[in-house]
Amino acid sequence: MIKSRELTFTTDASDMPDILKEAESFASRLGLSGKEERRFRLLVEETTEMLKTITGDHNIQISFIEDEKDIAIHLETDTLMNLEMHDKLISVSKSGKNESAKGILGKIREAFELAAMLPNSNTTDSWVLYGSPAMIMGVPADSSSISMTETMCWSLSCYRENLQGDDSPKKEEAWDELEKSVVANLADDVRIGIVDSHVVMDVIRNKA
Repeated sequence: MIKSRELTFTTDASDMPDILKEAESFASRLGLSGKEERRFRLLVEETTEMLKTITGDHNIQISFIEDEKDIAIHLETDTLMNLEMHDKLISVSKSGKNESAKGILGKIREAFELAAMLPNSNTTDSWVLYGSPAMIMGVPADSSSISMTETMCWSLSCYRENLQGDDSPKKEEAWDELEKSVVANLADDVRIGIVDSHVVMDVIRNKA
């Protein structure tokens, strides 16, 4: 396994030059082709841009990891939310549901928030109780088989796979969201989980 230096990402983007420089250095160490290097850099840019809307003012540790199968943008932060904070956010919504969970970004944001507030009750039942249908579709049936995070919560590839068998009227809209998402098109998976009360997200691209 090859791992880059660990850097801190802040939402004011002041550290982006260092992050992109580290990403370029990492891609060079791996010997990625010009095309793959450009895709990796773009995925790093899109991932960090996405994080600005997810994490508020919280700092995130970011690093890049390569193993036998994948290249991952690895992100880790302290828990961001508890159930009381979550309920307050939901209470201001007219529908009483998480209105922000629209589009792929919204679904990733919801998964991130759920992981942050459920570190001690990370079970499928908890996700059913607090999550939207899209969250349930992204929870692997056997999370113990996932190696990127110690405890698996939500996977974009699992959501995509379950969506294929979905017969609901919103299936077409959901597929349209996937097709329009830069992250969903560049990444083979986005996995969100919990390790020692830290929220962990791996944005993964399979090695060619």
